[in-house]
Amino acid sequence: MSLVLGYANKDNAIIMSDGRAMGKVFSSENYNKTRKINENIILGFVGYKEPCEHFLNCVYMDMGKRTESCYMDEFLEEIEYEMSLDKTKKELESAFMIIGRTEKGEMYSVIVGNSTDYKIEKNLVCTPRALLIGGVSDKNMINALYDKNITNMNMSIEECMRKTIAEASEVDGSINDNFFTRII
Repeated sequence: MSLVLGYANKDNAIIMSDGRAMGKVFSSENYNKTRKINENIILGFVGYKEPCEHFLNCVYMDMGKRTESCYMDEFLEEIEYEMSLDKTKKELESAFMIIGRTEKGEMYSVIVGNSTDYKIEKNLVCTPRALLIGGVSDKNMINALYDKNITNMNMSIEECMRKTIAEASEVDGSINDNFFTRII
């Protein structure tokens, strides 16, 4: 498994992951599970890396050039279609965190994948929002670490996220302390 943290306010968003990626073919300790789709959308994923990469490649191929400038609603339509396929449900076994802007400039956060039965959970970001997916140990413990760090006013959001991943890696062997970040 691995860990992906997100933070969004109405204007900006950041997604950070650790570097551990399990693979059906090979695993990695230094794998970037974050993506910047364009200036409007970022995402991170947990689960087996090959099916996640294949899923994203299908989305990119179906959207073509539109991927470069789309907004959240259009991107989510494609995600929703790909997630509805029986083949996806059978093979993906993963979860995605997606944060992005609509054409109207509204920021939304989404969790979708096996943890949501492949249904999109879309939330308008009106107040700052912290998100978390992944980890195999007590999720409440990881959430408590993240809550403690994200409310620390003496650190930047990015520093809080790094500290959470480092602390979580000490108590959850499925997480390591390598960091990858995407910001919009």
